[in-house]
Amino acid sequence: MSASIDATDTLIAPGPSREDRDHSRSRTPRAGPLVVLDERSRLDNLYGPVFERLGHPWVCAHGCAPEEVLALQPSALLLTSEWTFENRLAAAAARKRDIPVIYVIDGAIEWSYLWTNLSWIRPWGTNLQPMIASDLCVLGRHQARILASLGLGTRVHVVGLPRLDPISSERILQRGAIPRIVIATSRMSGHNVEHQVMTLRALRDLRSWFAGRSDVEAVWRIPADMAEDIGVREDVAGSVSDVLARADGLISFTSTCLLEAMHKGVPAAQIEYRSVPLYVDTAWEIRCAEHIAPVVHELLYPPSSRLALQDACFADELEVGDATGRLAGVIREAIANPHPYASDSGAQPVRARGQLDYRQIYSELSAFAMSDTAVLQYELSAAHGYLQRLKGEKGLLQRECAEVLEAVTGRAAQDVRLYNFIDHLKEARAEFEPPGNVATNVCAIDGPPARVLLLHPPADLTFAVPTGAPGRISFAISMHPDIWTHPQSGPCQFLIQVDGAPAFDATIDLLADPADRKWWWFEAPVPEAPGGSHVITFSTRGVNETSFRWALWRNPVFLWADTTGQPATAGFRARCIGQADYYVPGRTLA
Repeated sequence: MSASIDATDTLIAPGPSREDRDHSRSRTPRAGPLVVLDERSRLDNLYGPVFERLGHPWVCAHGCAPEEVLALQPSALLLTSEWTFENRLAAAAARKRDIPVIYVIDGAIEWSYLWTNLSWIRPWGTNLQPMIASDLCVLGRHQARILASLGLGTRVHVVGLPRLDPISSERILQRGAIPRIVIATSRMSGHNVEHQVMTLRALRDLRSWFAGRSDVEAVWRIPADMAEDIGVREDVAGSVSDVLARADGLISFTSTCLLEAMHKGVPAAQIEYRSVPLYVDTAWEIRCAEHIAPVVHELLYPPSSRLALQDACFADELEVGDATGRLAGVIREAIANPHPYASDSGAQPVRARGQLDYRQIYSELSAFAMSDTAVLQYELSAAHGYLQRLKGEKGLLQRECAEVLEAVTGRAAQDVRLYNFIDHLKEARAEFEPPGNVATNVCAIDGPPARVLLLHPPADLTFAVPTGAPGRISFAISMHPDIWTHPQSGPCQFLIQVDGAPAFDATIDLLADPADRKWWWFEAPVPEAPGGSHVITFSTRGVNETSFRWALWRNPVFLWADTTGQPATAGFRARCIGQADYYVPGRTLA
């Protein structure tokens, strides 16, 4: 899915005043797409089937700049972290426009993960302290109480874990088979040096206890490097659910694996050698080597009292039932709420016994020593880090752009000129008849959002390019994803005329040809114009009908070389295939 089309020729309009925004939002619901800031490949694992249940248009904008995110005119943002610069700045920008931001906790939380996470969070920022989002979705009531102690209680929604909804709770145990104890860690088994050292010590103690035993089998579902370190063979084949379905017990460090085991009724013990609070409650705990033998015995022969306690722990840790429906409900309510931040003053969270002072907790981070306004500090920290990274990327991009231009044109980069048609839209002459329309927007098809020209047929858009030099027009065509399967959609013709002569003609039908639902890239050669300027017209025509032909031209540009005082090179001429009057290079985004 992608953002809905908006007939505007600007990507980001100036923001209205807060009074105007509050007044308009009280009358008009948000109609834009839900913008998801997580990686597309992880969405099923993070959110389960919520997008199908939600029935609302959505677009993945992972890694996009805040301006690109806001250009999608989102009805809400959905994310699972605010510690990266892009996500934090996008969330802060949305907050300023009263656009709701829904933060989803996607698994069990652990002490070091939240407070001393040096593995990946701390280099970027902090975790949930402060939180910019308007809504926070958690797994269960225990997690809700922990995060409420940070001052987030008014924003917490107990949802559950959507990805567990379709997973069966059945177990398959063979009579007479050797009992199997699964030993598991989270994907990141240590968030700081102490955490890593104590995790390895606990694993070595488990290996020593299980070594040489024939009456019980250990299944090591741990990272390969840790397995090699302690001298065992890791077993990560199959899903966690399948492995637990055949297990008699589980010993795991704090992770979502504990919840999955309890979901199936597998006796689960939590192992933790450090003297830190446990953010997941279990009926069995292993806090030192002496606990291993008695705990394993009870995992294999669990007393009914312990199983009853595990059921109580599970009810507190994970809200069972339709987690997907609950998450969809939170998103719908956030989109419909005209004042998503009304319950949040924006000040530092307040605990029952005083403020949570970020300057004391994160004294090594300069961002928390600049002001008393935590959210502003958090945003400023992200902006500073993001700016430093952009400075480094700018030089790299400039070099790569120059190299690409030289490779494509056969000219030195300083001799190549570019005319971007979207940037000059206000100078163009548009002609269309209802239901025709001309606009710019952004659209994501099999990749990040890109700038597009929308020419709903019948429509013509004519540009006067201030050069008569020979060159080429580079562009891609497609149709908006929202009408790919619409029954009234159909074939659409794309045409380009250069100085009155046909330069491009292609017809696509994405309703009839699902395999064609992608960007199609083309290059049209442009001969020299004696008059010193080119007149280039982009046109779209509906075949048989014109309804629901939302034709898109992706970032069309005209490239030419400044040959003043230099001889032309044959390598600059655009090649042709057969008798075609346009060149189709072998590059698409499929």
